[in-house]
Amino acid sequence: VINTYGQLFGEDNIGVFVYEDFKNHKEDYLKSLSKFMSISEGETIKLVSNKNDNKRGGAANYPSDSRDLFTILSHYKGKIFGEKTFGLSQSMIAKQMQSLVVPGKTLKGINLSNDQQILLFEEFKNGNMLLSEKYGLNLERYGYF
Repeated sequence: VINTYGQLFGEDNIGVFVYEDFKNHKEDYLKSLSKFMSISEGETIKLVSNKNDNKRGGAANYPSDSRDLFTILSHYKGKIFGEKTFGLSQSMIAKQMQSLVVPGKTLKGINLSNDQQILLFEEFKNGNMLLSEKYGLNLERYGYF
């Protein structure tokens, strides 16, 4: 996926930021994000520090929580890419997206068994290693490989 983004938007326009870094090293994370986006570090830190100023409610109040993953991905695929298919038929895209869906579960209700976690780990391990190397990330410290 990230290679496709690189081809579409240019490698210099791709930034990979890890949630665990935000959680564990917030100031460094925000400085890196600000530098990548060419925005003021101070303003970024101020905005994140005032995160409770937006009283809209939590993610649980959004309709996406009640939709299955396929519906959500379809919505955002259309929003972001419109009718572009990148040489794939609509049915091929639908099949790829459906392969990500856990039937009968919403985003909030997905619980993976130990076997499923191991399967996912093995599936993404090599890609995570390459991603870590290409973007100078230390994904190993968070157990991504």
